[in-house]
Amino acid sequence: MELYSKSLVGKPPGQKQPWERHTYVNFFEFDTSPSMPDIDLASCYQNSATFWFSVQGTYSQVKDTNDFAEMATASIASSAGVHKSRMGHLHILPSSEDGSIVIEGTILDKPSVPTYKDTGAALDMAVNNLKQTINTRSGLAFKSGGISYTSQAQSFTQSPTSSSGGGYGAGAVAGVAIGMLIVGGLLGAVILYCVTKSRGAYQMDYKTQVD
Repeated sequence: MELYSKSLVGKPPGQKQPWERHTYVNFFEFDTSPSMPDIDLASCYQNSATFWFSVQGTYSQVKDTNDFAEMATASIASSAGVHKSRMGHLHILPSSEDGSIVIEGTILDKPSVPTYKDTGAALDMAVNNLKQTINTRSGLAFKSGGISYTSQAQSFTQSPTSSSGGGYGAGAVAGVAIGMLIVGGLLGAVILYCVTKSRGAYQMDYKTQVD
């Protein structure tokens, strides 16, 4: 969309009509809300554990699933003793039995390479921490949209720890880097050979023409 404005500024010497200033301004309607609430880094980790638990209340109460998932993620990460970056995206689902809220999520394993900041407990310990909080302690609690939510007791279940196949160990990363250097060197040598050969053929042809 374009906004146009016209204004009169001053009168030049010897002229009856003032100068005209024409201004064109392009402006757009920007959406300031993020396209996604967070980034899923599951492909960067080798192992993960998927879990489910129920939350007191009904699914119809949830007005903003993004805010609900964000608040729940922070509470789950705190209870599990891990950094938020090790939480996969949560799925907020209605229960087929009573319409309550079911949360499905994933905890990712610790990175296989050292990081500048500790990301928390190991995978097995993190899952056990969350299980203890939901099944045997006071429960997991958070607030979203002005409504307080609490996990249902004894509702925690999990799948066996699985490998995502998307992570790379330190040795694999080093091997890929060395391989790329070798390929780059070979490619550069081929290009240099072709350029040198092309120049030699051109110089020979030029010398023949001169002779």
